[in-house]
Amino acid sequence: MSYSFSGNIAAVQLSPAHLLIKFFPSLHVEELKTDMHIKGVHCNKNHAAIWNGKKFAIYEIPENKSFIRSAGSFTCDTHKVAVYEQNVYLVNSHSISIRTFQGTVKQELTFLKKEGDPFDLDICGSHMVVATNRGVPKIYDLSRREARQVSVTKHLEDCISKLGKIHLIKINCNGTKVAVLSQNVRKHMILIFIVLSQNVCKCLNYIFILA
Repeated sequence: MSYSFSGNIAAVQLSPAHLLIKFFPSLHVEELKTDMHIKGVHCNKNHAAIWNGKKFAIYEIPENKSFIRSAGSFTCDTHKVAVYEQNVYLVNSHSISIRTFQGTVKQELTFLKKEGDPFDLDICGSHMVVATNRGVPKIYDLSRREARQVSVTKHLEDCISKLGKIHLIKINCNGTKVAVLSQNVRKHMILIFIVLSQNVCKCLNYIFILA
């Protein structure tokens, strides 16, 4: 099941095509039932987005919470999506595609071969971090008309040996710190990457036991 929390809205998948949306601090609840088998969900203060790897749909959430209505949909081949203001950010095989709610491509963020291909992203505030399969976090400022890279390309393995495979990446609201969850064999690591100094300031190791 998928879930998302952003600002004052939380969205939780209850069944394959059923989403529950809860508002804070009022605790008002809305339900969204679709004809899509939901595989991913992302919400912000005004919208809730869902996708299944082949199709994307987004719904507008009015401030008065009167009712939820469709804001757009389009076909796409992606496993990870995020929404910021009126833009949709999709992870493609070799790039990040920035589109309108109707699917029109506005910008394409490409990656060098040495950087690897994108597979995960996170948006917080007006900053976005993208993780590649070669251990590179790339940070973008989304506050302008076009997304602009604001970080130096850095392989995390230059900061810590035996990084392993990155499973999850998160960024703070001002784009100064990035949290990374990685796995190497049976050991997991949680890293805090400082963007300005390009160094890892904290590393927590723990053992993952298979049931």
